[in-house]
Amino acid sequence: MLAYLVRSTLYEARLAVIGQALVRQGCEVHHVDSIEAAINDGRIAGRSNALIVVPESGDSKADVARIAHAAASMTRRAFIMYVASTLSPEDYKTLTRLGSAESTDWDAAIKEIAQLIPSLQKDAGVKSDSFGHRLITFVGTGAGGGNTTIAMETAVSLASMKGGAAGNVALFDLELADSVVCSYLDIKPHLDWDELSHNPERIDGHMLGILASRHESGLDVFASIAPPQTEIDIGGIAVLTMLNRLIELYDVVILDVPSSKRRDVDEILRNSDLVVVTGLYSIPAAKNVGVMLKKFAQMQIPPNRVATVITDAEVNLFGRVAETFDISKLIGPTPPLFVRRDRAFAIECANAGLSMVASQPKRGICTDIAKIAERVLTVAPVAAAMVKA
Repeated sequence: MLAYLVRSTLYEARLAVIGQALVRQGCEVHHVDSIEAAINDGRIAGRSNALIVVPESGDSKADVARIAHAAASMTRRAFIMYVASTLSPEDYKTLTRLGSAESTDWDAAIKEIAQLIPSLQKDAGVKSDSFGHRLITFVGTGAGGGNTTIAMETAVSLASMKGGAAGNVALFDLELADSVVCSYLDIKPHLDWDELSHNPERIDGHMLGILASRHESGLDVFASIAPPQTEIDIGGIAVLTMLNRLIELYDVVILDVPSSKRRDVDEILRNSDLVVVTGLYSIPAAKNVGVMLKKFAQMQIPPNRVATVITDAEVNLFGRVAETFDISKLIGPTPPLFVRRDRAFAIECANAGLSMVASQPKRGICTDIAKIAERVLTVAPVAAAMVKA
């Protein structure tokens, strides 16, 4: 099991003792300069329940705020132990509410950590259930590429599978200012970001039940009622806490990221079980997809956790995609999935408030989308699946 110790010149000797205790318990110990350095470390990818030990800095409020943000961004990969001489009841409550952080004082640190390690190791060995909890993030390369439509229709396709093969499915639209998902599906949105951004600690299972908009397919949609009065930080605690709670409660979480927010979600992308990049059927769009794939490689996101979907594709007389240019060379070695052009049908469904997949599942464009849903089913979770209580 991985363990990280955040360096501190003030508590260097005490941290050394904790490190020795971790080694005796079979941990692979690494020293880092910050919590962020630990959660961004390449060794943590694909592992579960690593431990990060964070010493106090002298400003407990700032420490707890950093830990809360880090714990929210990790989604599943690590547990944070904060070691401090004193901690206010309010700050202690903030940590414990995260579900992936705890605190102890210096005198009890070694004993507390020794008791924590076996439970983390046990959880790390938990096998996935029949499907497992997965975070699938859809990212567009530009406006008009159909990213929201593809994410939405894939979510409906998963939720509609026979026998509940995909489990329970949620769609979370990160277009917080102008979501169109509920309009497309003719359902009422319930997400009020002005309220949630000031009270992220209120986001729990009960609250999610209130905020969900249920589609006839069984899909739960989480989309904004109206633009928030103040700009919401996509990488902030409210959004990340919301995402964590969804991952805990749903077997599949589809996250729709607008192209304008792509640069704000790097940590979410690293935590995603699959990143789906969408782009139009054109040379400029294919080049943009290729650039984004290179960016993901630099972020150390493995190729097997990235899929490419080319939308609005032309088909020939035989119903096959007519590749008038070699789009695969522009994208990379992994063949993309194509979604054929059927604009009249798409507009007809949008005007009627219907999902294309739910309306005519055997239509060509819908069978293309079903292949994306099937690709989702093949994904192995990055971390050990969280088993529902």
